[in-house]
Amino acid sequence: APDNDTCCAPSCEGKSCGDDDGCGGECVVQDCAGGSTCFQIEPGGVFFLEQGRFQWCQGTVYLPATRVMPGKDEYDLTLSCDRIKLAPLLEQIGAARAEGGGTVSGRVPIRIRKGQFQVDSGFLYSSPGEGGTIRLRGTDMLTAGIPPGTPQFNQLELARQALKEYDYDWVKLTLATEPREDLLRLKLQLSGRPTHPLPFIYDTRAGGFVPADPESPGSRFEEIKLDVNFSLPLNRLLEYKDLLNLFS
Repeated sequence: APDNDTCCAPSCEGKSCGDDDGCGGECVVQDCAGGSTCFQIEPGGVFFLEQGRFQWCQGTVYLPATRVMPGKDEYDLTLSCDRIKLAPLLEQIGAARAEGGGTVSGRVPIRIRKGQFQVDSGFLYSSPGEGGTIRLRGTDMLTAGIPPGTPQFNQLELARQALKEYDYDWVKLTLATEPREDLLRLKLQLSGRPTHPLPFIYDTRAGGFVPADPESPGSRFEEIKLDVNFSLPLNRLLEYKDLLNLFS
């Protein structure tokens, strides 16, 4: 059986092969990261991936039909993601420690160039009318390097406190890599409300929310939209690079 860690490297085991060349018919490899891959070996050593899917974060990722040709090292493909669990997704890519419910679906375009891959303006979003609750920990990176007490710090700290337990009506994620900086840019957008009062009050002089005194009950938000940007080491994505070994 194929090794799940290598995500279905080509092998005749588990396939239906042609009579002439031993690998000429439709080939099906099962148990590929919880999914399956169907492909054919065509004349000239061309590898035709008819369809493929694998399980990720309790959802399903579908691979498009693609021909892999000897000597070709540039490919563009779009991964279709269906009902990926939001909390495991955020945790696996290194954004934060996360708990909670809710799923996201969408498309993630991948560009492969000479064995290197990039994410090109991918997006994932919740289904209309399907919200959830998310609880994030370990988000200190959001305020790292920003002087406390500044408007920017207060804004990000409010978002960080809200995301400790937040009921969202909808969520959207956009993803793109910055190869020169070895970074994955992730933008997390949510609309909803924190489940508890936040330790902030509105200051008319400052024109925004500032930290409340310890004895203050803080403020309860009925609705608040959050835009949070993460810059994550690209090597967290490279842990999944074996999924794309077919194209290198």
